[in-house]
Amino acid sequence: MRFGPSAVLFIFIFLFLASVPSCGRKPASLEAVDQIDRRTNVPMVEPIARDLAQIRERGSITVVAPYNSTTYFIYQGEPLGYEYELLAAFAKDLGVDLKIVVVTDPKSLIPALNEGEGDIAAARLIPDSDNQAAAAFTDALYHTDPVLVQQDEPPSEAGEGTEKAIKPGPADPLPEVDIQARLITQPAQLAGRRVDLPEQSPFRRTLMELSDEISGDIYVVEVGGKIPDEALAQKVARGEVQFTVMQKNLADLKEAEFKNLKVRPILGHTQKVSWAVRKNSPELLATLNSWIAEKKKTPLLNSLYQKYFVDRRRYLERVTSEYLTSKTGKLCEYDALLKQYAVELNWDWRLLASQAFQESRFKPEARSWAGATGLL
Repeated sequence: MRFGPSAVLFIFIFLFLASVPSCGRKPASLEAVDQIDRRTNVPMVEPIARDLAQIRERGSITVVAPYNSTTYFIYQGEPLGYEYELLAAFAKDLGVDLKIVVVTDPKSLIPALNEGEGDIAAARLIPDSDNQAAAAFTDALYHTDPVLVQQDEPPSEAGEGTEKAIKPGPADPLPEVDIQARLITQPAQLAGRRVDLPEQSPFRRTLMELSDEISGDIYVVEVGGKIPDEALAQKVARGEVQFTVMQKNLADLKEAEFKNLKVRPILGHTQKVSWAVRKNSPELLATLNSWIAEKKKTPLLNSLYQKYFVDRRRYLERVTSEYLTSKTGKLCEYDALLKQYAVELNWDWRLLASQAFQESRFKPEARSWAGATGLL
């Protein structure tokens, strides 16, 4: 059998995610994906000197990114994500390979970039005065609004799907709160309220500006423990947290997933979402900006945006599927069969799964141009 590039990439990614602890480093031989878990409060370092010429010479471009529902993830063995697919297209046009380095702590993203772990940082990044001091940002991929995320109904009133998605463990009962007493309909009603955000969230500044505007204190609590915005949305749905702030396009997806959420009101001006590069990589920055401008004249950016931020049905299929690798470690409904026959071949079953994915996308009814049918 011959393995194409997508199969090889998948093998590397899945073997890594399935076998390496979140705080460890992979063996040097697995180069397709890495994972970084740095301590908090990492000091900023001078960026290493590496620009587009060195990237072309090396033959690969590396992206540091979190593992989340729209930037980069693996579903049924296939790497996906709005930013991942855009960056894969950029790498192809540049004539180099794409490598992904998974960063588990959002605060580590820019330090990892400057230390040379990657050449581009991608994470639904919103440039602000804090992160612009440490990195250079591309032109906008898209624009979105900061929006308040709050609970509209308790989980028990939200329907079976939502109850299952946010059900706590038996040892962790959650209190239900008085929803109607706290539902916010106007930004000014946040005066005197507490809002939880991930650490170093760009929306801290949004809330500070809003607090000045409404002449009332908003108590912002930065939640530690590397909790991303998507996890905070789930905490709001559960009733553990009253309010958080998210990008509206992402919050709309969470409202579809957790049907007891209310995603409104908008709290500030529209903000751009970009990629970041090192400040001493002007050629890479200029090339990215030219590429983004060129692709905005084609359907690429819009079609991918529709795929990941607008198509709620497909989003719900992914986040509720047992084959979203980060949640279950499962690849497809044929895992047991692949494991059984991989033993006879003396293969790692995930290698056999990689070949099945490349040949049929795990669809037994698939038929090749030559008439071959089946998983393999």
